[in-house]
Amino acid sequence: MEITHVYSEKGYVVVSWKDNQPDDKYPCVYLRDCCHCSQCYNTDTVQRLLLLEDLDVEVEAVKLEVDNEGKGVIIEWSDGHHSNFKSGWLRESSLKPDEIRKKQLSYYTGEKVTWNNDFQSSIPTFNFEEVMMDDHTMLEWLLNLDKFGLTILANVPCNDQQLPMLAAKMAYLRRNPYGETFTLITQPYQTANLSYSPGRLGLHTDQPSLERPPNIQFLQCLKQAKTTGGENQLSDGFYAAKIIRETNPKAFQLLSSVPVDNYVTGTQRTVGKFHSAYRHPIISLDLHCNIKAVNFSNTMRFMHMCTVPLETHKPLYGAMKLFNDLIYQNMVEFKMREGDMIAFDNNRVLHGRVAYEINEGDERHLEGGYMEWDDIRSYMRVLNEKLHG
Repeated sequence: MEITHVYSEKGYVVVSWKDNQPDDKYPCVYLRDCCHCSQCYNTDTVQRLLLLEDLDVEVEAVKLEVDNEGKGVIIEWSDGHHSNFKSGWLRESSLKPDEIRKKQLSYYTGEKVTWNNDFQSSIPTFNFEEVMMDDHTMLEWLLNLDKFGLTILANVPCNDQQLPMLAAKMAYLRRNPYGETFTLITQPYQTANLSYSPGRLGLHTDQPSLERPPNIQFLQCLKQAKTTGGENQLSDGFYAAKIIRETNPKAFQLLSSVPVDNYVTGTQRTVGKFHSAYRHPIISLDLHCNIKAVNFSNTMRFMHMCTVPLETHKPLYGAMKLFNDLIYQNMVEFKMREGDMIAFDNNRVLHGRVAYEINEGDERHLEGGYMEWDDIRSYMRVLNEKLHG
């Protein structure tokens, strides 16, 4: 990409391109802050050396020129410093709104595609061995997990070492009160978690009683009960939230602004007694009011709701009921086979289970664990750079 002309407007540097792309406009202070010379930038650590206290916010470009081949811009600044910016970096650093959005999606989080029960026949499914052995398949799996929030890994060897091995290839598992992984073998009701019972488990996200609930959840089926029932249910909370936003703004406002109390207590061999509690809106929004996360567990919702204003209770219950109805109306349902592992975004996809019976000598055995998007996206960037430069 070749630069044909560069000029200054007050407070800005404007670059014109030979390929007839629209001009790019950069604030002077932004370019001065991003100078890549050895005084301002360490290429080994890929970190800025220029301290903010030494940056003049009112800096201006006093002299500008395009290098001989149009492959860069040379700038003399009003503070006496000189910078040289390559054309590739300038194009990549475009501040046009569309380009900013594209970079946000490619670098931080991908485009989300919401789904309803039509997704049943098209859940992205990958062979576990291929994911473990081939970088391209691994990246494709993770891109689908980011995009849809739900994937299936098939033909996983039926032992409890596979999930830790998968996590170690990317980063590491997140510890929780149940350890690095947790084992779900059906047993009578006990204090740790209703997940260990054979009863119906309603659609929920895990651990909304924590300030920072786990991001990604894995469930691996080592042994499936031979009786009827036990189907897994999964629903896209973002889809339900989007429908409510479009059709019932008042309900959406309540669900996205009123914090709901969640708590859980229990006893585990790894930590002994535990008692976690936190308040989240059922729908969390980011700085741009986009849907960022769903936090919903009817079993962990605090019995008293004493922090919700009196006059808000009834409309909030109505909004919660609407959300609950929508996630069930639009869920997918299937029975995991031995050797299946599901991976899903716990901040988006709600999961539950149909009740089932356990006969004498029968067993249902799942292994579970959590990971964080920060660690997975770091691995995705490294993998993408390795495969595509």
